[in-house]
Amino acid sequence: MGGRAGYKEIRVEILPEGNVEETKLAEWIREVEERCPITNNLKNPAPVKIEIRKENL
Repeated sequence: MGGRAGYKEIRVEILPEGNVEETKLAEWIREVEERCPITNNLKNPAPVKIEIRKENL
C-alpha cells in the first residue's frame, strides 16, 4: 500500500448574502474557526478507536 489515505487539503467557500462589511465577516469567520468542533478536531487530532463486535445471535 502506498501513500496517505486522507485528504491533502479541505477547503470551504462561503458566499455570504447581504451587505456586510469585510471587518464583520473577518470577525465572524474567526469566531467560527475558534468554536467549530470539526475544525478543532482537524487541527488537534483526537484518538481514533475502531472496534469490531459481533452480535450474539
